[in-house]
Amino acid sequence: MNMSSNPIGARRGRLLGALVTVCAVAVLSGIAGQGAASPEESRVPWTGPVPKAHCRAGDHTESGLQGQTTLAERLGGAAARGFNCNLELVGQFQGEGAFHAQAWTDVCSYYSTADSPLQAHPGVAVIDVSDPRAPKATAYLNAPSMLQTWESLKVSEERKLIAAVESEGGAGVNPGFAVYDISDCRMPVLQAAIDLPVPPNTIKGHAGAIAPDGRTYYGSYYPVSLYIIDIADPTNPKLMLNWVPPGGVGAPHDLSISEDGTRAYIMNPGTGASGQNGLVIVDVSDFQYRRPNPQPRVVSTLFWPDGGIAMTSQPIKIDGHPYLLASDELGPTITNHQSACAQNLPPFGFPRLIDLADEEEPKTVALLKLEVDDPANCAQMANDPALTGSFGYSAHYCRADNPQDAKLVACSRHEAGVRVINVSNPHRPSEVAYYKPPIHPGASLPGSGINTVANRTYDWSKSNSRFLTRDGVRELWITSADNGFQVLKFTNRGHGEEGRSDDERD
Repeated sequence: MNMSSNPIGARRGRLLGALVTVCAVAVLSGIAGQGAASPEESRVPWTGPVPKAHCRAGDHTESGLQGQTTLAERLGGAAARGFNCNLELVGQFQGEGAFHAQAWTDVCSYYSTADSPLQAHPGVAVIDVSDPRAPKATAYLNAPSMLQTWESLKVSEERKLIAAVESEGGAGVNPGFAVYDISDCRMPVLQAAIDLPVPPNTIKGHAGAIAPDGRTYYGSYYPVSLYIIDIADPTNPKLMLNWVPPGGVGAPHDLSISEDGTRAYIMNPGTGASGQNGLVIVDVSDFQYRRPNPQPRVVSTLFWPDGGIAMTSQPIKIDGHPYLLASDELGPTITNHQSACAQNLPPFGFPRLIDLADEEEPKTVALLKLEVDDPANCAQMANDPALTGSFGYSAHYCRADNPQDAKLVACSRHEAGVRVINVSNPHRPSEVAYYKPPIHPGASLPGSGINTVANRTYDWSKSNSRFLTRDGVRELWITSADNGFQVLKFTNRGHGEEGRSDDERD
């Protein structure tokens, strides 16, 4: 691959603190165990599709390419059963359907809906998952910014806050922002719902992130500007700055914030003013430390030609080494997947691992592709509706099981469902599990992000996924458009380990 790095900022010293000791996470026996890479392998990025998962006997598995739902499966009834490999459904709250985002704390999930006038319960659904077999709604957050959060719904575990910016699909005329206290996770309490003090149309919400200390919210006006909101007092949010990056370098899609709050890992979509797609690392320490006249500063960039709309990022560590887990929402030719095939380019967007040891020169070390991402397989997808659809099998959100000691990552991939990949050896990743929710072609679910698509032969998996271990059972919380909130469990004993991920600790 031709991947270019264009560092354009000052180096800052990276002080790696003592790694928090956690229980080792077991991997699927005989499936995910990986030998150490040789020195030669360690220098070569992984660029092909990851090895396919070895599924359990009795699983309902894909018959085509890795990630694919064939036309025969879509129309012949197999997709109506859903597909699973080493994961199975434990409990579900379908509700009125779901859309882009899921966040969580304690025993609660929060997921966004589509803001249809037909919804009986508009806004963000609050789900009590204390019994994974019977999740239930306890509240709906309906401040204007919560009616359609797009990708901005984020939680601060440190301060027990959930917040979102008003998206393009939101109900208000002015760009808005809302924050709730989730100390009682089942019954959030509204702290503030405001219109930001800017002229109309100067900011439109899309995505966002909360700094780990819970004092600052970073909003994304896709793909134009980054706006920074002080939420140190959540009852009185204040806009600190709306930053329009020169030349569009740093204009965000979604983003994440470093553990110390001083770096923003901005996914810079190729549809923005820069025309470049990839990662922009931005120094936001002025905002973290509340310095006068704060300004963001670009530290470095890493752009790539095999993606079109850089989507999401999460800083993680693998064996103490810093990486960024990133994904593209669409391939290099955006929704014209057939054009990508004709140019021998990946037709869909996919995740990747980026080495952050030198933040001035981040480097891609692994592409987390499926077989559907390989243009060599385009001929086998000639009759696949995903090749002529909007997102097809492209990725959306990816999440590690434990960002301080990552072993597994779960990536939502629209029509390809949720894919779980072992990254314990980042140079030799492999798939260990997947789950595709059953399709509901004729369902009328006004909160579903695909409810307006007639006779659909897919469900969309778009949200972040939560790993959680309870009572010796390894769970995965997901949402999908037509199936709402779902609790899955890993069915291979290797995933029922005793270790607990960072967001699972008491």
